[in-house]
Amino acid sequence: IAAVELDPGYLQDAGWRRVRLKVCPCGSRVRSHKIIFPMKPLIITQARMSSSRLPGKILMTVKGKSLLQYHIDGLKKCHIPIVIATTTNSADHVIEVFSKENGLHCFRGDELDVLSRYYYAAVNYDADVIIRVLSIDRW
Repeated sequence: IAAVELDPGYLQDAGWRRVRLKVCPCGSRVRSHKIIFPMKPLIITQARMSSSRLPGKILMTVKGKSLLQYHIDGLKKCHIPIVIATTTNSADHVIEVFSKENGLHCFRGDELDVLSRYYYAAVNYDADVIIRVLSIDRW
């Protein structure tokens, strides 16, 4: 499994096989390259309800849409399968319901071990390449 981390803004104009890769995740020196995925890519975005500063913010609404819905709408423009990785915490059941209502895959894993959540989501959905997109970066 190969993993890349993308800035959500770069995914806006992406096609099925081409995306622009944000090379430096810290943003200090950002270069973008077009890369071609010869393997099966999968976008994994994490979402949870238990934010310490503003619990439930991911499903708060702006102009009638949840913040998560805005995020997913942007990712759908890539035409790459999307999995929402959330926790097994009971508060995150609403994220699983949201996923099903919107025809998305959902994977639930350990609340404290984010890496295992991503890994098992990739294994569960048979991904060769993981595209990690943080859902809260915009907000």
